[in-house]
Amino acid sequence: MQGNHDEAGNDNDGTLIIDASCAPQNIAFPQDVNLLNEFGTKLDLSVENGLGRIEKISFEAYNESEVLIPAIENYYKRNGHYPERVLADKIYRN
Repeated sequence: MQGNHDEAGNDNDGTLIIDASCAPQNIAFPQDVNLLNEFGTKLDLSVENGLGRIEKISFEAYNESEVLIPAIENYYKRNGHYPERVLADKIYRN
């Protein structure tokens, strides 16, 4: 993902949001920390064009960094290009 194109020359476009704490203000999303309970189901949700997509769901602990690259690749498969930007919490960059 270098520059504004993928390897096939497609322009990068759109935004992939991969964490509840990164939801823009104009999207109604529960920001209550109690709803993001670490001891229940872990859910990675991406928001694209106002639609939520479950990227990973698990009852077992896992590091969120495992989800970032597959989520970006899933975006590419759905849209034929990579997102222009990815909004994610710092944990996804580990």
